[in-house]
Amino acid sequence: MIILVLVYLLSHLFFLQPFPVFYDSFEYVQLAEKLNLSNFRQTIASSHQPIHTFYFLTITFLKTLLPFFSTEKILVSIPFLFGLLTLIFWYLFLKNFLDSQKAFFASLSLLLFPYFFLTNTNILYESELLFFQVISLFYYAKALQSPQKQRLFLFLSSLFFSFSLLVFPGSLFWLPLFFWLTQQIASKSKKIFFFFSLQALFFTFTLDFLLLSSPQTFILKYQPHLSDFTSSNQGILVFGYRLLRNIFLQTLIILSPLGLLLLTISLASLLRQKKLNVFTFVSWFFPAFCLMQFWHSGLWGRLSLTLVLPASFFFSQTFTTPFTKILSSISLLLFLLPQTFSQTKTPPIYRYFNLIKDIPNPAIITSDPNRFLYQKNNLPVFVFGPDCNLASAEEFIKSNLQKGNTVLIDSSGINYPRLQFDGHFYHPLSLHPRLPPCSQPLLQKFNQEIFKKDPSFPQIYFSKLIPKNCP
Repeated sequence: MIILVLVYLLSHLFFLQPFPVFYDSFEYVQLAEKLNLSNFRQTIASSHQPIHTFYFLTITFLKTLLPFFSTEKILVSIPFLFGLLTLIFWYLFLKNFLDSQKAFFASLSLLLFPYFFLTNTNILYESELLFFQVISLFYYAKALQSPQKQRLFLFLSSLFFSFSLLVFPGSLFWLPLFFWLTQQIASKSKKIFFFFSLQALFFTFTLDFLLLSSPQTFILKYQPHLSDFTSSNQGILVFGYRLLRNIFLQTLIILSPLGLLLLTISLASLLRQKKLNVFTFVSWFFPAFCLMQFWHSGLWGRLSLTLVLPASFFFSQTFTTPFTKILSSISLLLFLLPQTFSQTKTPPIYRYFNLIKDIPNPAIITSDPNRFLYQKNNLPVFVFGPDCNLASAEEFIKSNLQKGNTVLIDSSGINYPRLQFDGHFYHPLSLHPRLPPCSQPLLQKFNQEIFKKDPSFPQIYFSKLIPKNCP
C-alpha cells in the first residue's frame, strides 16, 4: 500500500488543475463560491438536475474547515483526496477478496487508466462518487465474511452507499454488483442483500429530503431522466448502433486504446478457461454500460468511470506472471503520458480567452462548450447550441456592428458542432467528418479575416466579421 500511495502522490500531485476546465466544472465553481452553511439549500437548488447533494455538502464542509484556501483549490483537493482513498480501499477490498499480489497489480492498473487520472486531478465529482461506491463494496464484503460484526459492517456499507447516491443517483446501477458479491461469498444469505438495499435507500431518501428541504426539488432529482438517454427516434437499428458506439468509444477513452485491447484479451482468456460466466460479466459491466448511454457535458464518458474497476479486476485475474504484468503496465503508461503532460499546458478554453482578453469592445460568437470564460468576464456573447439559431446570430452580429463593437467568431463557433474541445482534446463525437458546420450559411453573408491565432495551436483562432458592403 505504501508503494501505491507514493506512486499516486508522485503521479497526481504535480498535475492538479486548480481551475475549471470541463463543462460542468464552471458551474461547480460558481456555486461553490456562494456556498456556506446558512444558504446551502437555496444555493444547490439552482444547480442542474440531478443535484449532487453530498458533493456540495463536502465543498461546504471544506470551505468551513479551510477558509484560507481558495474555492478552486478546495474543489480540486476533493478529487485528489478521494482518488487516493479510492485506491487504498480498492486495494483493501481486493486483498481481502483475492490476495495481496493480485490486489497490488489491479490497483496499479487503476493508476494507469487515463480517466482515473483525469477525474482525480480536475474539478469533477466522480472521484468522490467512486470512493463511496468502493468503500461500500469493501464493508459489504466484510459483512458477508464476519457474522459477528455483520450488523456494524452492513450499516457502514449501506451508509456509504447512500452517500454515493446522494452524490449521483446513477449509483443505483451498482446494485447487481453487490448481489454478485453475495453469491460469491455467502450465496445462502440473499436477505443480507435486500436488507442492505432497503437500508441504503432509506438513508438516501431521508438524508436528501432533509438536506434539500423542498419536496419539489427532491422529486425532480429522483424522477427518471429518460430524456437524457440515448435517442431511439430513428428506429431500432440506429438505436442499437448508438448503444454500441457509446460503449466502444467510451471504453476506448476511459481505459485507453491499449487498455481496451488488454481487457478484450483478458476477458477472452477467462472465457476460454471457463472462469467467466454471463452473470459475472453483467454484474461488473452493467453499471458502466448503462451509464454510457446518458448524455452529459464535460469529459465525455466520466459517468461510466466505474469501468476502471472491472477492468483492473479482470486484469489481475489474467496477467499473473511478472512478464505480463510489466509489459501491460509499461504499455498502459505510454497511453497515459500524453494525458499527464497535457495538464502542464494551458487548456484550449483559456487559450481562446487569452487571445482577446485585452481587445476593446469585442462581441464574441462561440459554441456551447466554449462560452464560459467570455460569459464570466461579461463580454457580449452569442452561443451556438443544438438549435443553431442563425437568425438570432445574424441579429447579434448586426446589432454589435452598429454599436461599433469588434465582432469576432472563434474557431469553435465556426466549426460547431465539429471539432469541439472537451478539456485538452477534441470531443470524440465532434470528429465525425460528416458533421456540417452550422454557421456556414450565416458566415457567407459577411467578409471574414483572421483576427488572432494561437501561435502554438493554430486550430485556435478568431475571425473578424465585416459587412460585405465595407471596402
